[in-house]
Amino acid sequence: MDHHPTRLKQFRPMRGLSFTLVALIAILGNPATDALFAATTPTYKPQFLFGSYGRVSFGSNLRGGQGRPATVTIHAPRLLEKPYLELDFAYLQPLGSTDRGFRTAVTVAFSEDLFHYNGKFEAKIALRNLYAEMFNLLAKGLRIWVGSRMYRGDDVYLFDFWPLDNLNTLGAGLSYERAAYRVALHVGTNRLKDDFQLQEVESPIEPIGSQTVVFMDRQRWIGSLKFTYEPKRPDRSLGYKISGYGEFHFLPSGKFRLENRDTESLPRDLGYTIGAQFGIWGYGRKGSFTNLFVRYSAGLAAYGELAVPFGLDSQKKTTSAKELMIALSTNYESRWIGVMAGAWVRYFKDADPNREDLDDGWEGS
Repeated sequence: MDHHPTRLKQFRPMRGLSFTLVALIAILGNPATDALFAATTPTYKPQFLFGSYGRVSFGSNLRGGQGRPATVTIHAPRLLEKPYLELDFAYLQPLGSTDRGFRTAVTVAFSEDLFHYNGKFEAKIALRNLYAEMFNLLAKGLRIWVGSRMYRGDDVYLFDFWPLDNLNTLGAGLSYERAAYRVALHVGTNRLKDDFQLQEVESPIEPIGSQTVVFMDRQRWIGSLKFTYEPKRPDRSLGYKISGYGEFHFLPSGKFRLENRDTESLPRDLGYTIGAQFGIWGYGRKGSFTNLFVRYSAGLAAYGELAVPFGLDSQKKTTSAKELMIALSTNYESRWIGVMAGAWVRYFKDADPNREDLDDGWEGS
């Protein structure tokens, strides 16, 4: 994650003119992918589900070299991203002849350049989902999950980001759905491998040598609550939903060891997010929809859960940092044509008191 997004005004003029041609191939997997993480129930028999998502891109600058993406905002078009692949696996186990049961879900992700391009076996691997979930065991409409999860809602697909709820979390949560109402609660944590949250130092041991010991260890705790109203609709009628969303972030205090072996106190810090979403669908052929998002974040939450805050105030806190995000995602399909569009505008201000700061301001795409 780029903690210091480059802005257009930071670019220096370049001599000459550079061209880049980029091609993208999207690999759409088994339709079972959607069922892996959707709120569905089994058909009274064990099921193994598999799905995938991926992209392969290549390009040229038309002068004999590799095409290079020009990314000037924090959320660039998906077309400019590197090759990527997700493999989704899930196992559903019903209990008896009812709609009760549980499932396990695993998503393995691969990124970076492909072997056939650079000749190296060096693709990066990550587990993006690894959790278990039970449904309808204690009450009809109740789901409880625990594990590591991409915990998120609707996205702006063309820009590959989730403007309202998008958490990478290790924790647990529950949701309850009744009639047109659905509420979801979650609590999770992380500890980034960065001196901001984790510091390891070399300590001498007898009779000779040294060992690495943890000097500072502080976990960030994140809680989220989402409420959705989505009326049931007859077939082919216009559907809509309204969602309200909130997050709370907490980071405990810690002590950081300096190079001269003195210590520096890092204070505890807080943050929060509030937001809303309005979505409609069913006005065209199957697959047509429009979503409007508004989100405001302050403190720690303004930077995101996987980012190391920058531009801190005199107390080394993020108290006055803030972010406002407004985004639109839409897709329309008729018999002969389909059109997808996405747009967003963002205001960000870090926590330092500087009036002239390249990190502060408006941007959008």
